[in-house]
Amino acid sequence: MNRQIEEINEANVAVLEHSKELAAAKEQAEAFSRCKSEFLANMSHEIRTPMTAILGYADVLLEEGDLSKAPENRVEAICTSSATAHTCCKSSTISSTCRRSRRAR
Repeated sequence: MNRQIEEINEANVAVLEHSKELAAAKEQAEAFSRCKSEFLANMSHEIRTPMTAILGYADVLLEEGDLSKAPENRVEAICTSSATAHTCCKSSTISSTCRRSRRAR
């Protein structure tokens, strides 16, 4: 009987230790998740802001028709690169600037 009690106590100790390890691992995973979310939010903002300026510049060039300073293929490259960057950032507002400009032609 004493042997069974010892085995039960050892099992209880093992379960408690495992529970502590799981709680620590969960806490660490949650901390990493928060860091990842914050990093992605900051990077998304840092990339979207200049991309918005690039898209605006490309749109102005296309609307004004002043492509002598910047050949049209370069403007299209700006649009394509910017739209791709927005997509990579999983932006909820992928600019329609280039799509609108392409449709106008």
